[in-house]
Amino acid sequence: MFVNGKAWTASDAFIAFELAGTFFSIAIGLGFFFQSHLRKNSLPALLFCLVALPQLSVSMELLGFYERFPGTGLLLPPFYIFLGPLTYAYFHQILGQEFLWKKSHLYHILPFGLAYAVLVPVYGQPHDFSHIHVWLDIVLVLIMLYVLVFLFLTLLDLWVLLKTSILPFPGIYRLTMLYVFVAIVDVGFLIWYQLEKSEVGMVLSFGLLTVLSVFIFWGMQLYPDYLEIMRKEAARGRYAKSRLTGIDSADIINRIRELMDMEHLYADEDLSLGRMAESLDIHPHQLSEILNNHLSLSFNNFINRHRITAACRLLTEEPNRPILSILGAVGFNSKSSFHSEFLKITGTTPTAYRKKAISPDV
Repeated sequence: MFVNGKAWTASDAFIAFELAGTFFSIAIGLGFFFQSHLRKNSLPALLFCLVALPQLSVSMELLGFYERFPGTGLLLPPFYIFLGPLTYAYFHQILGQEFLWKKSHLYHILPFGLAYAVLVPVYGQPHDFSHIHVWLDIVLVLIMLYVLVFLFLTLLDLWVLLKTSILPFPGIYRLTMLYVFVAIVDVGFLIWYQLEKSEVGMVLSFGLLTVLSVFIFWGMQLYPDYLEIMRKEAARGRYAKSRLTGIDSADIINRIRELMDMEHLYADEDLSLGRMAESLDIHPHQLSEILNNHLSLSFNNFINRHRITAACRLLTEEPNRPILSILGAVGFNSKSSFHSEFLKITGTTPTAYRKKAISPDV
């Protein structure tokens, strides 16, 4: 490929790719800064701006900037330290109502200061580029390991969140898990690159970082209210699990069937979720959750199905009994609601059902 009459090498294409990723990440970060609710958006804003630094750094290295100004290569890497803690903090902001900066967060400045304490003396030594690279590589590997610890902590917390969720997992959970997994793989590639100085490692690590930025941006378009959706899903999962904790669902279902089949509890026209839960010695929310999760039915639909089943039996067994009497016997207090539910469940009217059941050949 030629640009302005000059051949464009693979290295040139990679540099352009990384520079584009740098500006892309910074633009997204600044977009968060200029949105309303700055406190809520400060973490993702800082994260995207920090993600731009490794991409900028490798571009400057490939362009030969660090060879001409060796000490400048030491300026950006210590800032990578904050990628891990900020990712971890951002995940907890997702689960909480609001992220508040605390004095304890300042402890993360210690490894940042330590990194500079190691690199600054090297900066003051005679310009031996290879000597600087050795120290820089050591510090970068330690920084990436520090970041990796926080990414694994984030993955562990995400796993705990998944365990408290009701299957199937929401799509936004799967997307978040993929974000964290790709970030861990990317940091692994970065460590490999620093240790082996492999061109493949460089392309995979920094290229994947750029792809991750674009991928996260795409996810934000897919879920514009990402924070709010994650919070609601997390709260819903925790609530559902907490309501069913210590409850033998199978036993409750068996008791429900006994109430329906043997005691004909559905025939009580005043039957409510609360009254039925009281008969089972559980909370109404627990009963609702069991019906939804194990039978895929709401309370009203569950009761109406039993009432219509009983009505069908009476229509057949007592052909001369008035329909009005039957609907009252199975728990309906309204002719219109009975006919509506009967038609919805059986696909026909009570009269047509009785006629067909009594004279199937007609």
